[in-house]
Amino acid sequence: MNIWKDLKNAFSGKDPNQAFKERMQQEQQQVLDSKDKEGVRDKIIGSKDFFTKQIDQVQKRIIQMKQEYDEDKALNNPDFDFSVYFTSFNIKYSQLIRAKYSRGDGVKTIFTDCAVLMETVTNFWTPDMDYSDGGDMNLMALMDAISLGILANIDNDAFKELGKVMQEKEYKDFIIDYLINSRFPDYPIGEELQVPDSKSLQLLSEIIKEKNKSEAVKKLKLYLDKYYYTLESLDYEYNTHKFENGRNFYGYWCWEAGALVKIKGLDDSILRNNQFYPYDFVHWKDQDTSVKQSVNTPIFSTKPT
Repeated sequence: MNIWKDLKNAFSGKDPNQAFKERMQQEQQQVLDSKDKEGVRDKIIGSKDFFTKQIDQVQKRIIQMKQEYDEDKALNNPDFDFSVYFTSFNIKYSQLIRAKYSRGDGVKTIFTDCAVLMETVTNFWTPDMDYSDGGDMNLMALMDAISLGILANIDNDAFKELGKVMQEKEYKDFIIDYLINSRFPDYPIGEELQVPDSKSLQLLSEIIKEKNKSEAVKKLKLYLDKYYYTLESLDYEYNTHKFENGRNFYGYWCWEAGALVKIKGLDDSILRNNQFYPYDFVHWKDQDTSVKQSVNTPIFSTKPT
């Protein structure tokens, strides 16, 4: 029967091996898909190739920006506002860190980027702007950079430098103050929130103030499950994986959750499977004890004044 079927297909112009070829192609594609997902931490797009392309694009832009920065700095123009550059560097390094972690890169290979990110938030304050009421400061940018600095064990001097700038600018926020104080104990912790009506920030404040560790981690789980992945918390990054083939998506990692676990010494086993919780970043010491205890590798010289 198969012989006659093959002869019939031959005379009809059909390839008798077509079904076999299609099956082999499907199996090969499955192998490729499996390799593309191997080791990837992000569970939303979950493609190593996707994040590699994102990383390449961000790195190219960073190189261009550094060249532009050096050119403008060489002009020695005292009126030039270099905070514009550092705001842009902050955005790009934040994207780079998230994309690398999403792809599955080793945590310690990201530490230098975290040090640079801390450097950007020390330098992205606009001259002569009043920050006592928040100004136009991006609270989430500050929280992300400081949280990553804590997780990556960035040198204490970086926190002191940022703290000095914030005190000079009279910028106060209970959550940010608490995070800085965890590494710079002399830094005062205020009581007010920059965004007092934010439910997610109110919950973070409760977690910080909670002295019972078991209750604190339960509230942190609630934060991750119900309050983090919202437009209020993620702002312009919210739902970016759904638009333009994810062109502006790098991962939705909740660095502040990891920082609070580390500061308060919480048992995060109930958080491990949450898709936004950076478990590996919190536990890098457990995975590689050879990593140095502090990292401080600035790439920018002092910002021109």
